[in-house]
Amino acid sequence: MRIFINTHGTNKENFSQEFLDFMEYINDTRETVAARSQSRRVKRIHSQVEKVRRSEKCGVKYMQRWEEIVYARQDGHMAGYEEAYREGVLRDINAVCKKMIKGKSAAQIADELEQEPEKIAQICCIAEKHAPTYNVDDIWKELADSVK
Repeated sequence: MRIFINTHGTNKENFSQEFLDFMEYINDTRETVAARSQSRRVKRIHSQVEKVRRSEKCGVKYMQRWEEIVYARQDGHMAGYEEAYREGVLRDINAVCKKMIKGKSAAQIADELEQEPEKIAQICCIAEKHAPTYNVDDIWKELADSVK
């Protein structure tokens, strides 16, 4: 079971003072907030929080974990970008191949697709080797290898 608590909630009459003090402490973990509370639990929690804050070992672990999360997010963004790029190029290859089947030149295709002529010429050059089947995945692989 999961319980979601809004620490900024306004319904205070249905909760104990200790719970309300704890919610206030969650929002503001300073000494003054803990000292205001009558709850021994809130004071003990604050004591543990302060130990962790003062611990260099915990600080290093926290920063390492934070860096791991940042790097994981960056890797995820990069993977998303690469996948979007690949999908875009595959769409271009597919469109070029359809027009090549109709006998259009690289210049005509570039004009119709409103793409850079050099890019379309490169796709056409590779696609010609894969005629008449024009397997888009094979063309993509060869195009990707030629860029490396």
